[in-house]
Amino acid sequence: MMQNPFRPSAGATPPEIIGRAGVLDEFDYGMSLGSGAPGLLTIFTGARGIGKTVMLGAAQDMARERGWLVISETATAGFMGRIGEAVHQAIEELGSRSQGRRVTAIASRSWHGLDYYRR
Repeated sequence: MMQNPFRPSAGATPPEIIGRAGVLDEFDYGMSLGSGAPGLLTIFTGARGIGKTVMLGAAQDMARERGWLVISETATAGFMGRIGEAVHQAIEELGSRSQGRRVTAIASRSWHGLDYYRR
């Protein structure tokens, strides 16, 4: 009987991500176009152990490298409140250093939207 090749690593980044360059390139291109770009809408699906969490980590790293604020949360009870608190905290931390940076929109199916501009 063949052993199950799945080895849970809880999203630990492997030395190299193989076969996913196209997806990451598309995401990177979407970030270069800015808010609303089709490449920013990315859904990672697959069986357990396929590398979904690793791909999310790579996308987060790419966003941070481009100066984006990344908030990583799990969709459990209180999700929207935690997102809102993380955005509020980031705005406070930026303070007067936020020149040229702003939260332009936050949207979710259950949170219809929020626009925030710091002057």
